Amino acid sequence: LNPPPQINTNHPKSNNKKRSLPAKIIQPGHSVAIMGGDSDLVLEALIISPSYITHNVFCILPDGNKKSYAISLWETTRTLFNFLKPHLKDQDIMRVRTDLVLLLIMNGNDYLPKLRGSSGFNKL
Repeated sequence: LNPPPQINTNHPKSNNKKRSLPAKIIQPGHSVAIMGGDSDLVLEALIISPSYITHNVFCILPDGNKKSYAISLWETTRTLFNFLKPHLKDQDIMRVRTDLVLLLIMNGNDYLPKLRGSSGFNKL
């Protein structure tokens, strides 16, 4: 089994390398761990299209002192859906996840400044 190819992010401030996972490598029941020290990885994971793989995607963020935070993409999506259940249909959850990522990016991150004229989530 060959390792997946590395892909540069091509962002001037980023030294990160990303790996693409060919669909044939990931089978139902397998788990995928996205590891890194950047919370933006969680945002990237939220953009993964729902499929059998998203039940087993975890972002693992090291926090020093031999501790790490593990975020389950499935549990995050389920919590978001349960919170908004009265207001949306089942098929709208991907749109909600994408909108959430956009709002969080507009609030500022490692690569982009906060959107001018916004007061973050104070107005939501």
